Amino acid sequence: MSAVLETRETRPPAPSIFYRLLDKALPHLRRRLPYTRFFDRLYHRLLFLKKHHRLPKRQMIWNDVWFRIKTSAEIEDPMRVFVSDKENVKEYVRQVVGDRFNVPTLKILRSAAEVDGYEFPARCAIKPTHASTHVILREHGEPIDRQRIKKWFALNYYHSGRELNYRSLTPKVIVEPLIFDTTNVEDYKIFCWNGVPKFVMLDIDREAEHASVEV
Repeated sequence: MSAVLETRETRPPAPSIFYRLLDKALPHLRRRLPYTRFFDRLYHRLLFLKKHHRLPKRQMIWNDVWFRIKTSAEIEDPMRVFVSDKENVKEYVRQVVGDRFNVPTLKILRSAAEVDGYEFPARCAIKPTHASTHVILREHGEPIDRQRIKKWFALNYYHSGRELNYRSLTPKVIVEPLIFDTTNVEDYKIFCWNGVPKFVMLDIDREAEHASVEV
């Protein structure tokens, strides 16, 4: 069975106090452990233990495969690093399947100084190209928090999750139209193994009560 099909695990009974302590310690360890490959691997091993109540194994289960990617040289593969950037991945899509599969780019802001001089569209999505989870969705011309956007230029997302593919990315901000003219897009994720789709996950209501279902 392929890795992507085995995503659910049954957690064995475990001393709850240990995992409560681990849960509290991990944010401090993420920030304070030296930023080296050894301590990155240690952090991800502890994170895996916290999430799955077991240590990772050499098996073809999605969680274990992803752990090996994050803790091996694969995470620093030049192509993986390249497509981790939201501007660069559009170039990859353009070259492989065509620009019609890309969300249009309205603007790339390459410095904090450009933020003050740019007139953001009344309806748009604003995101750092070099990080994940950060986004501003503007629906009706609401005031723009320009200071928040400018702070993104000082953000190194590697420090947030210890994933090395983000460490060397150049800080930029991308402005795009709202996909399908809405802030509540049904987000389909297609998981593949050796180029073959194995299952589809649908994320709904991401900006309010985020939920995921397999379809």
